[in-house]
Amino acid sequence: MEQVSMTRMVTQKHLNSNGTLFGGQLMKWMDETAFIAATRYTRNIMVTSSVDSIQFKTPIEAGTFVDITSSVEENTGVKLRVYTKIFVENIYEGKKRVAAESWFTFVSLNEKGLPRRIEPNQV
Repeated sequence: MEQVSMTRMVTQKHLNSNGTLFGGQLMKWMDETAFIAATRYTRNIMVTSSVDSIQFKTPIEAGTFVDITSSVEENTGVKLRVYTKIFVENIYEGKKRVAAESWFTFVSLNEKGLPRRIEPNQV
């Protein structure tokens, strides 16, 4: 199955009023990484269909690295389920911990915007 990893550094511009990573920024990074995994897997037009509840497990502060890993786990013919997990890393200690996780569902579309079957030879 296709897997994509991306690393971002959390800076002041990413913070909310509580001084931690804004949840919307994290969701954007998660969706972006999951989209890349889905598109590489199919080489089709892919759109996010749904996102299961995102479980935020720990606050993410400025000056940390965020590793986002997305992997295609299920192909149902037209839809893909992509598991996305976030790790936060203290940049000086190197210690990582799980910060968030979720499942993203993507739909394959044809050029007219209609559902398109993911054929085995496209995988």
